[in-house]
Amino acid sequence: MACEICGKPSGFFQLCKECNELKKKGLVKRCESCGKWMKSTKPLCYECWKSRHPKSQNGSKAKLGHRDRLVIIYREVLKKAWEDGVITKDEAEILGQLRTNMGITDREHFELENNIKKEVKSAINILKKIERTKNELENDFRTKYPPKWRTKDGHIVRSKAERTIDDWFYENKIVHCYEKKLRGENIYCDFYLPYKGGIYVEFWGLAEQEEYRQRMIQKKEYYQSKGYKQIDILDKHNEDYDTHLEEIFKEILEKIEK
Repeated sequence: MACEICGKPSGFFQLCKECNELKKKGLVKRCESCGKWMKSTKPLCYECWKSRHPKSQNGSKAKLGHRDRLVIIYREVLKKAWEDGVITKDEAEILGQLRTNMGITDREHFELENNIKKEVKSAINILKKIERTKNELENDFRTKYPPKWRTKDGHIVRSKAERTIDDWFYENKIVHCYEKKLRGENIYCDFYLPYKGGIYVEFWGLAEQEEYRQRMIQKKEYYQSKGYKQIDILDKHNEDYDTHLEEIFKEILEKIEK
């Protein structure tokens, strides 16, 4: 695919790398009327601006008319409806009524809709690429570090440190699950404790490695977005796990003792 701005190869994207950087800086944007990419900070491309600003007989430029404003408003409504990549039957009926009331022609509607569908498709492809990257990080980690350490309660874990943590849970009678898969996601928490609505425990043993750090950031952002309670255990704590874990899980231990 060629870049819609400069014509350079852009792979699966509508903009090449250079033009995408300009877009981030606000120097490349879409025309608010036709949706065409343009190298400009203005709301309209030259063609749309020219069609909406004809010169009057005395040479002065006409202001944006009432109908032009209606088209812009309708485009925003249509864009909102297409955000999830599909138009429902109810949405189609509402848009039809709105189109009639605003005097939007079928031609205007389909031109606007085609441009919006391209935008949505591009956005969905980018999100899929991000999701693939996230899945690849998780799968690479699980392949690179296979479980081979058996704990006292029979779990097979991926490191000596995880074995120590799992054994500590077992010895202190703390109910726990190893590598629970989060619903609807290709994400596994290191340990899950069914207390206080659920506690997700992560042991970060390789935080100095770049790929591992990316995976750590993604998982923490996910927990935060869902409002889950999440606890970190770091590799530096392995010098005295007993003391450190007792401090972290003090409330749980007190309830078990009662």
